[in-house]
Amino acid sequence: MLFDTRGSSGWSGPRRCGNLGVVIPRTDERPPAESERSRSKLALTGLAVLVVGISAMYTYAFFFASGKSPDKVPDRAWATAAEARCAGDRARIYALPPARTFRDVQPRTEAIRQRALVLDQANAMIGEELAAIRALPIADDTTRKLATQWLADYDVYLKDREDHALVLKQGKDAAFTETTYKGSPMSNRMDAFARVNLMKSCQVPLDLG
Repeated sequence: MLFDTRGSSGWSGPRRCGNLGVVIPRTDERPPAESERSRSKLALTGLAVLVVGISAMYTYAFFFASGKSPDKVPDRAWATAAEARCAGDRARIYALPPARTFRDVQPRTEAIRQRALVLDQANAMIGEELAAIRALPIADDTTRKLATQWLADYDVYLKDREDHALVLKQGKDAAFTETTYKGSPMSNRMDAFARVNLMKSCQVPLDLG
């Protein structure tokens, strides 16, 4: 007598076949459809975990981490006044003749000398700007400390610009180089401070190209 080897769950278990004493071994293989559903479930679970992780990372970055920047000054009135001053000075600097104005001037040394004269004007404006920002009232020690460091960095940057003007006056068409901080240009640190304090006009002027 033969017994049906199919179980109610759709997979086979051990069954005795007739009087021959033959045992058909049980298999643990699930039907293809059920196995496919399990894989899909795992894939969807992994995707959900990934999405939640990325969302948490961006939530922290935009709403928590940015609010704890060590460069953020408490005195918002000082930052607003500094931004206003810088905005006016950037407009004046960008109104000066750009470097391309002297592209066709001959001899080449004369073109470079004229560029140096324009750079002198821009540097003088930056110097006046720094003096005006230093004169702004500051309400707390934290802002004073951060502002003092930023202005000290700007002094170094301005000196680099003045040194570059001297090189141009010698007729040498050299690229502008600036002091570095931890392997990066000093202006990177200065600009980061300006951005985090909503003083974007106080980033270094882009007039040396």
